[in-house]
Amino acid sequence: MASAKTTPHPENRKLAFGFFLRRHQQRLIEEDWEDSERNHHIRKEATFRVVNNLLFLELEKRGGAKSILALEYEEWESFKKEVTEKARKELKKLREKLDDIDFVVVAGEEEKRAEKEKLVEELDGHGYQEMIRVFEEVSS
Repeated sequence: MASAKTTPHPENRKLAFGFFLRRHQQRLIEEDWEDSERNHHIRKEATFRVVNNLLFLELEKRGGAKSILALEYEEWESFKKEVTEKARKELKKLREKLDDIDFVVVAGEEEKRAEKEKLVEELDGHGYQEMIRVFEEVSS
């Protein structure tokens, strides 16, 4: 007997997204982490910031979300491909910076963590702030 395919209620997705966003943000300010766990969350936050800055810039260049949603299939596929390539390049640069801190910089763990946190702060761009504001609105 075939089971019926169900689609999660949109409100459930909204709650789940809001929960995970708030949990991630809370974990960033917690103090009692193992170094590997803190490193993981700092890298995750840096990734979020790079991607959000890029997405906001690309959306803004094309007239905002409504313009993107109005694209025909071919235009949408082209847009996705272009943004994906840009994201790969930006994330590669980020990984190289983080890897330099981890493996090239001669310093103690505290100094390396401070350098990573400084890098995350440098990624706190207008695009990241706007995207987080939107995410918080749709998840509350």
